[in-house]
Amino acid sequence: MWVYGTGQAFTFPVAQYQLSTWDPVKLLYSDRNGYRMPAYHRLDLNFSYAFKWFGWDWKASINVYNTYNRMNPFSRYLDYDWQSEAWQLKQLTLFPLLPTFGLSFEF
Repeated sequence: MWVYGTGQAFTFPVAQYQLSTWDPVKLLYSDRNGYRMPAYHRLDLNFSYAFKWFGWDWKASINVYNTYNRMNPFSRYLDYDWQSEAWQLKQLTLFPLLPTFGLSFEF
């Protein structure tokens, strides 16, 4: 099964300012939901085999979630790098390629 979704809308910092030298740096944000995450897509594969064993119906399966290992963004955030003294855009991703194996039976 192939899954596709448009990117989620989110509010993001667009500028920084500081009122005086002893005040902390503050961020100025875009309009509410003014930006979009990249599109989300993945391919899931499922292979199953049904058989009888000891008079019960069994089913063995192998599932592969996110088959082509796309690093879909779950969220994005800014992090300040003290060495370069600059803000860096970072991305958090969930669930890379994830194989699972299953065995079920009915009696």
